[in-house]
Amino acid sequence: MIDNHIITKPLFTKEECNHITEIMGELEPIPGKVAGNYRQLDENTRKVKICAGSKFVRDYNNGEYTWIQERLYKVVKDINEKIYKFDIVSFEKSIVPLFPIQFLRYEEGDFYNEHTDMGSNMTFKSKEDGKVYGRTISMSLQLSEENDYEGGHLVMVNEDEQYSKITSRKQGDLILFPSPTKHAVTEVTSGKRDCLVWWVLGPYDDLKNYVKNMNNNVVI
Repeated sequence: MIDNHIITKPLFTKEECNHITEIMGELEPIPGKVAGNYRQLDENTRKVKICAGSKFVRDYNNGEYTWIQERLYKVVKDINEKIYKFDIVSFEKSIVPLFPIQFLRYEEGDFYNEHTDMGSNMTFKSKEDGKVYGRTISMSLQLSEENDYEGGHLVMVNEDEQYSKITSRKQGDLILFPSPTKHAVTEVTSGKRDCLVWWVLGPYDDLKNYVKNMNNNVVI
């Protein structure tokens, strides 16, 4: 059995995390939506702000956040080659559209109930090889200092639907896990938790073989 979530040593410095947080403060806070109900709000399932808007789109298209993605991809590529061994899409030369990074802000009362990062409405069919590609490895970068908030734990969910693994709260740490893994963010009871999430893509059908050997609760 393979331990399905991995925590890296701090990938970004305190100064870099604070800089990204400052960037978030300049963006428009938009209520997070639920993938299963595409473009629909469901605050019984998810309550969080995505820092996005027109400035984010403009800056993203101008490559303002490429330095972040390049560093994330370098780490996930190395870990994938050693552990997961998925056939992931190259960041440098992608054959399908890539998901943009997301800046998330959890304030008091915010949460995200157990879910996976998979979904048929989050896939792309490649014109190059005809395969369908979807989210394969999920990443969450901790931007806030761990004492800036209470609650707000990123947790993995086991076969008994219990929160079995609380992941790192250390600023700059990166948490990676296969996208079919069930996970959740517990309610923030005070303060504010900032994080950045991103996903690398791979052939959608390849995940089915991996799921059979996972020691956590997964859904395809």
